Amino acid sequence: MARPLITLFICVCASLLHVWTLEYTSSWNGAPLSENPPRFILFEKSLKECLNECAMRPWCKVVGFHRYGFCEMFFGNISSDEAECSRNDCHERDASMMFVEREALTTPNRSLCDKQCNSSELLTTCDFTSGERCKIEGIRHLFHKYL
Repeated sequence: MARPLITLFICVCASLLHVWTLEYTSSWNGAPLSENPPRFILFEKSLKECLNECAMRPWCKVVGFHRYGFCEMFFGNISSDEAECSRNDCHERDASMMFVEREALTTPNRSLCDKQCNSSELLTTCDFTSGERCKIEGIRHLFHKYL
C-alpha cells in the first residue's frame, strides 16, 4: 500500500514541477530593486498571470514577481548581479522576488505578440481578443498625439 502512494506522490510532484517550469527557461531570485530602474507595476497577479502580462508587452525586458502578487515589468534589462542576493547575506526577504527575462519566456503569446506589435512603442500591449492587435495602455493613450 505504501509503495503505490509513494509512486503517486512522486508523479504528482513531478507534474507540478513541470507545470511551474513550462512558462520560462531560466530565472533568478533576488531582492526587490530600488526605485531606480523604471518599471510598470501590476497588483494581485499569480506567477503565471505575471509572466503572461510581460509576454503580451513587447517593451517588457525583464519581469519580476513578488510572492505577495506584485508583478513588476522593467523597461530595460537588469542584470542578475543587480537583483541577486549575496551568498553571505541571503535572508528570506532578500530573495522574495523572482526575475525572468522576456527572452526566456516560452509562452505562445510572446512570439505571436513579437510578430504583431512594434517593441519600440512604449506601453504598447498585444490584444488578441479584439480586431485591434496592438493597443496603447493607460494614460499614454490620452496623450498619444503629443508623444
